Amino acid sequence: MNIVISKSDLKLLCLEVFFILSFAYITYASNIYIVWGIITLIPILFFTKRNNIIPFLFTICFFFFVFLYYVLYGIEGGFRILKTYTICLTFIILSQSKQEAEKIQILLKPLHYFMTLSAWIVCIDFVLYWGGGHTIMNFTSSGLMPRPNGLMEDSNFYSYLMVCYIMYLKYTYGKSTKLFIISIFLSGSFSAIMILLLLLFFYKRTTINNLSQRMQKWKVWRILIIMSVLIIHLSYYMILEYKNQIIDYIEAVDMNPLLKVKAASMFHRFESQEIAIHEINKSGKYFFGGGPGITRTLNDRDMNLHNTYYQMYVEIGGVMLFIVAFFLFYYMLDIKNVSFLLLFGIMSLFGNMLEVFYAPVLSFIYFLYKLNGHVTSSKKFSDNFSYNMYE
Repeated sequence: MNIVISKSDLKLLCLEVFFILSFAYITYASNIYIVWGIITLIPILFFTKRNNIIPFLFTICFFFFVFLYYVLYGIEGGFRILKTYTICLTFIILSQSKQEAEKIQILLKPLHYFMTLSAWIVCIDFVLYWGGGHTIMNFTSSGLMPRPNGLMEDSNFYSYLMVCYIMYLKYTYGKSTKLFIISIFLSGSFSAIMILLLLLFFYKRTTINNLSQRMQKWKVWRILIIMSVLIIHLSYYMILEYKNQIIDYIEAVDMNPLLKVKAASMFHRFESQEIAIHEINKSGKYFFGGGPGITRTLNDRDMNLHNTYYQMYVEIGGVMLFIVAFFLFYYMLDIKNVSFLLLFGIMSLFGNMLEVFYAPVLSFIYFLYKLNGHVTSSKKFSDNFSYNMYE
């Protein structure tokens, strides 16, 4: 195997480091990954042979918004738009990328080691907490049980990223590791556990993973998944109208205490969302929002809205929300593999309660989808691939 690092390989390594930093605790909390993205991804975009006028116009448009939001809300406002631009930029670069498949196993080792170390830390921290009340890394406290974060800031971010990586290994190589799966259960993210079980059900119990490459391109499957995601998204926003009745029902019904706490916590978030959106609509700041961080002052719970799109609408307005939603929908349509399309759709639905865009979970799925295509398109790679790395 040729071990010379080409420009294409360097691009993959830069993207890989970007995604690792996007989730790592110290870098996500301090936004260092955005700095790395600006330093590396913008040059990659403009010095690629497949470059065209659209990325250039896209960049000019976004930097106009950076200046506009700086004028409106200061440095924090301008940086929020720059952060949005950097995440969108990963989609554009990936859509133009062509990697050499036979090198992916070597180039992906940093990501795999990062995931493996995080999984071990989650397992060790879970045991240490119950054994002595101390942990190596921080953990998210839910009031019921510890939720280890591994190397990441939040247990939900850890669990969602791990679900994506597990399914990548399943879809691409037909296997994953038990350590990864166990760590998700120990991290305690109820939504991530539900996503994992749902995706594994489709993988093992249906014919989706057995579809031939030709059948996976059937438009009827892709249209069905995309329409289902859109309908469920729209239905989600209709819940605001019936939140009080739902909360009353949850409090009155007899169910498992853990499920009751989780359900009540989720639907109480709708109260904060309704208050914040009402205040923005009353102020007339539909287009450019009320500014970064304003959601904490618009509700009596002093909390984020736990809804990616509501959060964007309230803080940076309908204009940027439309641009982001367009990007996500456009690149969702670009996913030809049914399994990855299902992963993207389900994660966008469940992950709506988190910052799945800024984390960034959805662009990470698109990254894994591209890697899957490079691997499976190379028979030479498939014939010589060793599973030892993933065992």
